[in-house]
Amino acid sequence: MKIACSCFVAFLFLLFSCGISEPVHESTRIKAVDTAESNMHKRIYQAGNSFFKVEKDSNGRAIFHILNTRFFLHTAMMSDIPYPLLIKEMKERKSEVEDTRCSNGRLELTIYRLLEDSLRLLRQIEAPALSYAFTGQSGRFFVTDIEGCGNALPLHGLYSLRRSDPLLFFYKRYNTLTLPASGEKRYVAFHPYSSAIKPVDKKEGQHLVGILRYTDEMGHISDLALRCSDSSLLQKLRKNPPMLFFTVIRNNQLVRAADMELYPERGAKPILIPDGFNIEINLSRAPNFEAIIIPVKMDRIDSKAIQIADDRLQLEQLR
Repeated sequence: MKIACSCFVAFLFLLFSCGISEPVHESTRIKAVDTAESNMHKRIYQAGNSFFKVEKDSNGRAIFHILNTRFFLHTAMMSDIPYPLLIKEMKERKSEVEDTRCSNGRLELTIYRLLEDSLRLLRQIEAPALSYAFTGQSGRFFVTDIEGCGNALPLHGLYSLRRSDPLLFFYKRYNTLTLPASGEKRYVAFHPYSSAIKPVDKKEGQHLVGILRYTDEMGHISDLALRCSDSSLLQKLRKNPPMLFFTVIRNNQLVRAADMELYPERGAKPILIPDGFNIEINLSRAPNFEAIIIPVKMDRIDSKAIQIADDRLQLEQLR
């Protein structure tokens, strides 16, 4: 009997010491207060989604329609400090069922800066694109691919996360001029009229070979329209767009490059503003043509100093 009592007392002591005899309470649920900011965060952090369906266009043709949405983290040098970003990516593609090679696409990037406990909307970028890829070391540039249908030339776009509109549209490549003293860059490219996206409307596109654009990353832009008054030559130039180069005289020697670092003459001060170089429109794809030389003075195209040997070609400064 004494042994049984002792065991019962020990069992009670064990219960109390482990807290099992404490009453059990259900956890109290506190209803979260919905605010505009918290609702925005909920929408942003939703899972990505996709869909695929077959539609009919206005002519009754079957169209494949694909839409994909995802979220990813990205770091970009938006200034001298790396920015942690959250990017919502939406890619849409429509293709004819009979010819899936002929497609048109749309890209939409919604960019947020990640702060400690919140998100800040920076901007939204919409672009015609089937695909894209980030380029460069800063993490803020990306290049898009725009497929051409029929006889249209394929086209690409260069975009910066620092602005909503494209820096350039270009065929095959764009050219970069770098100031080593500051690291600043200038960009130039040729947007042909026969590309998947016309550079101007039909009326302004009369006799147009294409548009040359010279710009910096913040959008200080100069556009030059290259026109041709000869119809047979115009078609040849539209099918074979010109190549672009930078040229400069250094130590009495002509330096010519698709991408150039603009160093000063020996013993001269560092170059802080692009000056004293040329942009060359090379027409070698259409033989027997001299290159067109475009002087750049103090970061501005000197349109009055442009000389063109063939009077069938004209350059018009649009802005």
